[in-house]
Amino acid sequence: MNTRVLVLDDEPGILALCERLLQRAGYDVTVSSKPQQVLNLLKHVKWDLLIVDIRMPEMSGFDAIREARTLQPDMAILVMTGFGTLETAIQALRQGVDGLLLKPFDADEFLQAAAQALADNQNKREALKSRMLRPLFDVTELLLTETRPAMLDDLVVSSVMTYFRSEDAAFYERKGDQLILLASRGDVPLDASDELLSYALSQETSLLLNVDGPLTRALREAFAARNLRSVMIVPSRRPDAFFYF
Repeated sequence: MNTRVLVLDDEPGILALCERLLQRAGYDVTVSSKPQQVLNLLKHVKWDLLIVDIRMPEMSGFDAIREARTLQPDMAILVMTGFGTLETAIQALRQGVDGLLLKPFDADEFLQAAAQALADNQNKREALKSRMLRPLFDVTELLLTETRPAMLDDLVVSSVMTYFRSEDAAFYERKGDQLILLASRGDVPLDASDELLSYALSQETSLLLNVDGPLTRALREAFAARNLRSVMIVPSRRPDAFFYF
């Protein structure tokens, strides 16, 4: 599948130039002068690269970038501007863009900037993935080196608390409608009649619930009763077992 590129600029000449150059280079490209149209496209289609001008009458490029990031946070972003000030560069860096291209530009500069933005974005995502996975590798290594089966449940709970920085955690085994506590730390355990766990059991999927998010009245009361801010409940690969933290 070709790399999908979306270009937003209020100048028809720039849009025509970008479209021609990108198509010749083999990209799947769509261009628009309407910020709202671009944002609507971002809601419905996966894009690899957004190329956006900074100064536009309907919406500034930085405002468009902020909204685009909420819709497709992993997408690469290349900023174009005819006003290459230090302030513009700093603001672009703060918004995490992957490249800054000054107008006017020639064909080689434009295509090189687009390719570099895609490459830099990919490298950034790979580095982030490595940082996120490293603690999981450490936990896995720790669990595999534990040779005492009786200690594994406690080790799992302590590892979960360390990784997620949670104050409370528990590991349960489900037998029918009953929950058997295998290990816990902090202000737990709960039983299957608890509103939070019974909700998780009914959903049979991983849940992340936040007190500020959409909750039923019963769940909100359960949060208030336990003075909780957030709860994660995760079924494990071990049959009929799951975590609460």
